[in-house]
Amino acid sequence: MTVLAAVLGNGRGSRLYQRLADGARIAQPDNLAAYGVDLAHAPAPLIVTATTRPGVAVEELEAGLVKVLDEVATGGVTEAELDRAKALLTTNWWRGLARVDGRADLLSRYATQFGDPARAADRLPNWLAVTTDRVAEVAAEVLRPQDRVTLTYLPEEESA
Repeated sequence: MTVLAAVLGNGRGSRLYQRLADGARIAQPDNLAAYGVDLAHAPAPLIVTATTRPGVAVEELEAGLVKVLDEVATGGVTEAELDRAKALLTTNWWRGLARVDGRADLLSRYATQFGDPARAADRLPNWLAVTTDRVAEVAAEVLRPQDRVTLTYLPEEESA
């Protein structure tokens, strides 16, 4: 899930950024992301967040998001996208472990959520072992339209 999230919405080279922020210019670049949430006793959700650019209708951005998610769910990802995601995840992994508080946070999270801090050592090797076929399988499973939920937050109208 983490690798799929990185392909979809981690940085300027991600699929969502390329299509919706740079390409169609309907999403604000700084408010476009995808991430997975590790849960010990439940399926890990994939969360995509996006904010419209000024003047863009929410429905237009939602349609753009749906198009990208459908493309990945049915067509998978490229080897280049996967390599980029793995490089970003690796960099972020080592950056997080470079500080004592980062190591402490990781170990305590694994101890609390999974009952074994040593399981953290498997995380990076598992990400690096992911193939495009595996990302395609996960995408086909988790990005199904019937399993999506959309939450829309709109600013409160100013009263005169």
